[in-house]
Parts: sequence; structure tokens; C-alpha cells
Amino acid sequence: PAPEFKAFHSLALSLPCGFHTLHLEVGMRCFPLHMVLQYIDHGVLHLTEKYILNLWKELDNTEQNVKLKLSILTRLPQAIGCKVCQLWNHSLSTHVMAKNYVKVLFEKLGSKQNKKRIGEGGRESLSTIRNSNQCHQEGE
Repeated sequence: PAPEFKAFHSLALSLPCGFHTLHLEVGMRCFPLHMVLQYIDHGVLHLTEKYILNLWKELDNTEQNVKLKLSILTRLPQAIGCKVCQLWNHSLSTHVMAKNYVKVLFEKLGSKQNKKRIGEGGRESLSTIRNSNQCHQEGE
């Protein structure tokens, strides 16, 4: 845990509900963006779904805000990132959603082909066994 939270953890206290969201909001208002991103990367600030969804609704798609959104989007867990992409009406989010969809399709296709190969491999080995048994019986 981050040094700020060690007192809570050493006393076995849980953080109050909404603490990480409030902590992130104060950090975003008080620190320059590069520091906030560094704190997120080092686990001092935690990206919460509530804060991110509110931030996406508040910010428009100006060039500066798009850069901010992208820098945050790359740090989000995949589940929250998918929700955010669905809310964000921007070509980049459409691109990310399409890329993820194609990835899922290829994974499904790959798993179907692997199952088919395994099935075919099983049939081949059975037919090979049958043929070898027939040859073995004919030779006797």
C-alpha cells in the first residue's frame, strides 16, 4: 500500500466509502497532470469507475481533453475501459471497441479451430488404430 494508507492498514481499518474517488479528485485539481499520472502508476491514486465516468461526461472532445482522456484510458482496467469507450463518442473509442471486437472474434475462431483439430486428430488416431488392427489381424 501507498505510504498514506499504511496507518489505515496497520490499524486494520478499512478506507471510507468513496475515499479513492475523493482522493483522485483532489489530486486532479491540485497537481499537474504528469504528477497525477505518476501517482496513478505508482498506486498512490486509484482510478475509480465513478470518477472516470463523471470525468468523461464533463470533458468535451477538445484536443487537450482528448489527450487527457487517452492518458487515463490507457491506465484503466479493461472492464472500466470498455464502459468508458461505450460512453465516449469519439473516433478513437470506436477504433478501440472495433479492435477489441475483432480480437474476441479471432479468439473464438481460434478456439473453434483448435477444438476441430483436436476432434480431427482424435478421429485420425482412431482410424489409424483401426487400420493397424486390421493389418495386424490380416497378418495373423
